[in-house]
Amino acid sequence: MANIEVQNLNKCFGDNVALSEVDLSIPDGSFVVLLGPTGAGKTTLLRLIAGLDHPDSGRVVIDGVDCTQRTPAERNVAMVFQQYSLYPHMSVKENLAFPLKSRMLSVTESEINRKIDAISQTLRIHHKLSNKATELSGGEMQRVAIGRALVRNPNVYLMDEPLSSLDAKLRSELRVELKRIQKDIGGTFLYVTHDQIEAMTLADRIVVLNEGEIMQAGSPRDLYNRPQNKFVAEFIGSPKMNLMPAEMADGQLRLNAATPQTIGLAAPTSDVAWLGVRPETITLDAGAKMSGRASGGPMITGTLSVCEYLGSEQFAYVDCGFDEMITVRVDPAVELVTGTTVGLHFDPACLYWFDRSGKRI
Repeated sequence: MANIEVQNLNKCFGDNVALSEVDLSIPDGSFVVLLGPTGAGKTTLLRLIAGLDHPDSGRVVIDGVDCTQRTPAERNVAMVFQQYSLYPHMSVKENLAFPLKSRMLSVTESEINRKIDAISQTLRIHHKLSNKATELSGGEMQRVAIGRALVRNPNVYLMDEPLSSLDAKLRSELRVELKRIQKDIGGTFLYVTHDQIEAMTLADRIVVLNEGEIMQAGSPRDLYNRPQNKFVAEFIGSPKMNLMPAEMADGQLRLNAATPQTIGLAAPTSDVAWLGVRPETITLDAGAKMSGRASGGPMITGTLSVCEYLGSEQFAYVDCGFDEMITVRVDPAVELVTGTTVGLHFDPACLYWFDRSGKRI
């Protein structure tokens, strides 16, 4: 396996800046996820590391070797794509064997059979080895595609949204499988997704990109609890963080809704432009019906517009006059009535402050 160093990487496509001065270190044996919206530069970065594209400037170093101008084959990396890219006329066994039959590898037939047996057992597709690729389900086809990458034992595994075309149940199952496989083989995995649930559940470390720049990198827990800017705060978390436009006025914090609300709270500086609150840290006060936490702390009011009951959890959406409704996680045992006026209590210890540039204060 190998570590990866990306040094001051830049890439443009015409006038479009895909990556700008990207520096990134990926330790040996880690599972790193590149996360961001469409067009953030995730796939471009993956392709530059794979050698499928070349940077305008900067370096890609794999296991101490400058690979910037090397071909994909010379980098000894394996890629798994969103589309399965299997040979439909071949059996599962033949698809798994195909990358091992390169003349560059000189793998014996007995070694090929041993590797296929081991990988097919790991991926739980051993009973499908004689099936044609066209006879498999979507989940089975993606397992074979992953197996073709694993069977080569490359330095690095690169995965570009490999689960995005699967249904929710299969995605959940294969997330668990991928994490188990990565731990078992100790491989270096670099995984691209726009799905934050995939990122949070799979990654040792998440790298959040936007418009070709790294916004923040860290563990899932770090990014959720300690976002460095408004973009990461809003992007990480499901439901996302509530962000309310705010300013200091006459020594008090004013939230700039359609009808501004002043609350008894002091901002850390006069530069504050946004107040952020996670849904699970808000206490909803509906009179006799409480969310299960003690009330208290600064409060704003609004109209309970929508309730989402999901069995094990419940979410309330409250219209307080901002551009977006405030989301609150509520005890599912509490029955709420839409159209009523409710109070939202904020825990002062759980607030996030951002300035006009979006930087966390």
